[in-house]
Amino acid sequence: MNILNMKNTIFIALIAILGFACTGEQSKGTDSATTTAATQEGGSAASPMAPAQSGLTAKLTKDYWVYEFYIDPKNKENNRNFRGKWFNLKPDGTFQSGHWEEITGSGSWLLLKGEDNKDLLRLDNVNDTEDAEFIVQMNTDGDQASWVGTATFGHAGVMLKAINLMSQPTKQQFGVQ
Repeated sequence: MNILNMKNTIFIALIAILGFACTGEQSKGTDSATTTAATQEGGSAASPMAPAQSGLTAKLTKDYWVYEFYIDPKNKENNRNFRGKWFNLKPDGTFQSGHWEEITGSGSWLLLKGEDNKDLLRLDNVNDTEDAEFIVQMNTDGDQASWVGTATFGHAGVMLKAINLMSQPTKQQFGVQ
């Protein structure tokens, strides 16, 4: 097994362990953003607020964060369907999201501190069905992260590996036809 495969295996195992430990966890973070800044059929997103500058903020606002692996114990079909979903988080607290070459949403995002001082990424999409909150752990290089869903928007138990890319992902890059 080469070193890259070993790193990926360890990273996926870490995601699984973290996910099982956090299943059912409620967010204790506070959200001071006001609702309904951006609206679209099916929902609204909170007014964006520029996040405090930190190492994590700098890493999250760099280029595109793409779901490389996605594990949903409640809906196994999502495991394949959500590969290639991406977020482009902006320093002003807004984001765009999509799947492969398509743009599918936009909204605002916040970094919060949750239980045990864990970093929480809250994504408030104008499409309310895509609102999400994740516990985020970043590798030291800032090019891979594990995101574990919280119960706040019904994603408890969801685990994923996100990778940082310079551009929107394509199916061809990932060998998906």
